[in-house]
Amino acid sequence: MATYLAPGVFVEEKSSGNKPIEAVSTSIAAFIGVASMGPIGRATLITSAAEFARVFGGPMQPDATIPALLPHLAYAVQHFFAERGTTCYVVRTAHYDVANPSVVTATRAYQDFNAKDAAGTVVAGALRVLGKTEGAWGKHLKVQVLNSSKYMVRLAQSTTATDTSISLVVNEDVKVGDLLWGFEAVSGIVDAVNSATNTIALRADSVTSGGTTYTGSITTGMTVITPDFALIQKTNLAAPINVVAGAQTAGIILGAVTRDDTGASLQPGDVVTFAAATPILLVVTKTSPTVVAGAPAMRIDYAPQVLPVLDKAKTMIFARDFKLRVRAGDVPDILETHEHLSLVDADRADHVDERLPFDGGPSRFIAALDRVTADAILLDNTTFTALGNAGADGLTGLTDADYLGTEAVHSGVHALDLAKDASILCIPGAAAALASQAIAYCELRKGLFFIVDPPPDPLAPDIVTYRNTAPMPASSYAALYYPRIKVPEQGTGKLISVPPSGAIAGVYAATDGARGVHKAPAGLDATLGVASALAREVTRAQNDVYYQDQINVIRKMPFGIVVWGARTLDAAADPEWKYVNVRRLFIMLERSIELGTQWVTFEPNDSTLWKSITRNVRAFLKIQWLEGKLVGATEDQAFFVKCDASTNPPEIVEAGQVITEIGVAPSKPAEFVVFRIRQMAGGSRT
Repeated sequence: MATYLAPGVFVEEKSSGNKPIEAVSTSIAAFIGVASMGPIGRATLITSAAEFARVFGGPMQPDATIPALLPHLAYAVQHFFAERGTTCYVVRTAHYDVANPSVVTATRAYQDFNAKDAAGTVVAGALRVLGKTEGAWGKHLKVQVLNSSKYMVRLAQSTTATDTSISLVVNEDVKVGDLLWGFEAVSGIVDAVNSATNTIALRADSVTSGGTTYTGSITTGMTVITPDFALIQKTNLAAPINVVAGAQTAGIILGAVTRDDTGASLQPGDVVTFAAATPILLVVTKTSPTVVAGAPAMRIDYAPQVLPVLDKAKTMIFARDFKLRVRAGDVPDILETHEHLSLVDADRADHVDERLPFDGGPSRFIAALDRVTADAILLDNTTFTALGNAGADGLTGLTDADYLGTEAVHSGVHALDLAKDASILCIPGAAAALASQAIAYCELRKGLFFIVDPPPDPLAPDIVTYRNTAPMPASSYAALYYPRIKVPEQGTGKLISVPPSGAIAGVYAATDGARGVHKAPAGLDATLGVASALAREVTRAQNDVYYQDQINVIRKMPFGIVVWGARTLDAAADPEWKYVNVRRLFIMLERSIELGTQWVTFEPNDSTLWKSITRNVRAFLKIQWLEGKLVGATEDQAFFVKCDASTNPPEIVEAGQVITEIGVAPSKPAEFVVFRIRQMAGGSRT
């Protein structure tokens, strides 16, 4: 209660005690399986078939060394969305190290790229570029490293041999962590190119330095660049070439005259710049304002090093960075370009570890790692190079344990421990032993319903024998559907047999959205549009037998291929939980009440709390009754909520518990529709 210490008008807010309970979603599916790409051991939210293909790729093709169940995940997710499912989680799995369950045997494809320090010494493997996720798919990527520059800046004053900092003309782009590369420059315009001899000639009167005609010579070993850094070469001369004003400067031999971005040769009219002295290479450690000759300037501090004397009029200083370009194999189209990357640790905005992180980032295809501690290094320009190292799908030794995963590292099915809103579980193509363990997970979690697929061969064993001999428990948290469906194979169009669980999950989601979770996901509303045919057509007589063993049959009817059953695997053991829709309705009710009453914890356990719980739960159940999920002519016939002194005697209150009893009358499906018709005499009314 508030304390008032002086006269005045005070406004207080008081809770009404109404805490509305919202119904949780029942249509979010979860799929576990193997894929060619995508994150492993993580529940990834997917909202369309196109998004799945972008993140996890298409169906994998089985061969002699790969299990035949591999294509099923992709088809199942496609069918889920085709049957009007809207949201699902996908968990990609692979084989995990038996000795260390946190280590997956799948690996990423990668390629290392070299750099050079200021002295020209090779720094091996300075940059590693990897496929964004594990798998052999990454080997098909090719990556090109190209040097680039965000800006060029001039000296504000010439340097001396004793300088410990340099002064630059003010440029707001300069920041701590920038890698600066500069030299006294000689520039010229290309007049002619001889690709056979890697020789260029410069136009008469085009060779300048510091804005004036250059007088001097071009010597061997000078660095030569184009403004876009697509060409970085060295001169390779037997003797210096003197530059004569008014005459063409010819015979300049380079290591190559081709640009590294396109492979095209230099052309007449291109500008090239020669480093007249050994370039400086430094990392900016501090910037501060200063004044040079009465004009504002920038003081640049750097790690201690001796710099050459540089003339401010002749010196060009570039911010050195690089870009990565990605393409698929030899297809010329560029998939991605990542501009202005850095290997300088202090440049966190553009450092490759930040821009292309190992576990995510904006790239759809690659990640990158800075593998050296040195900062003052420059990468080499490269051609497109395949990520040809490692790159394995991790499928050798794949077992049921890999699908189930471990709770400790949230792998396999246990990745869904972190996806609390999933309510439908599919492991497409799971055999009986794996299905049994998945059902056990659903029983423990209480919020998931598992869709069991039939065996691959519809005749061996017979589905009744399979159901009764497989180690598959009686459970109201699972339902078995039969037979498999036939769909067009992606790429060839021929019909192939696939598990129906993905399509069934889509029917669940569509029925929930159109009618509600209380409606059985079967009948005319449950037509499988994705199915072109069935692996085996079931007759009416066979259906009579199968249904008594809790096998929900998918049948070909005159109006399409439809789901013709809605029983759980617990139908025989506990008729109370016979129907799929009843179990899923209770999952929704229990989860909704659980989440909507979290506020109750630590509240005073008295009649005020009991009345509030009763009021809020009754309000929630009334909505469900009005929507047809509960049956009864009145509220009292449809449900009751009891939370009072009779359910909470003193010993219960002393134990810190509050007990609420709830009863509901769920809607159940009309399975056997009987019309009794008889003859009657003409004119008779009886």
